Amino acid sequence: MQKLYVAGLVFLLSFFSGVIVAQTNMTFLSQKDDHGSNYANLWGYVDSLGNEYAIVGCFNGTAIINVTNPASPTEIAYIPAPSCEADLRVRTRQGRR
Repeated sequence: MQKLYVAGLVFLLSFFSGVIVAQTNMTFLSQKDDHGSNYANLWGYVDSLGNEYAIVGCFNGTAIINVTNPASPTEIAYIPAPSCEADLRVRTRQGRR
């Protein structure tokens, strides 16, 4: 029985070490935390000019952040709302993503 536990532990450690190694191929560029640490959701959007935006669901509203230059994200709008944690969706004029 002890061999089964050891085998399971070895399997789990090898699985998680593979996941950790897969995540090391990233470079931290910047951080933006203007609205505390209570965030509900994140959605990405690219406009017709190629500008990239992060639409962030905050505890008390929604922030729209221009992340075209990931080293220098800029908040372009904040829409206050009652305290809630709802999922965000991005729709086109036709109602499709």
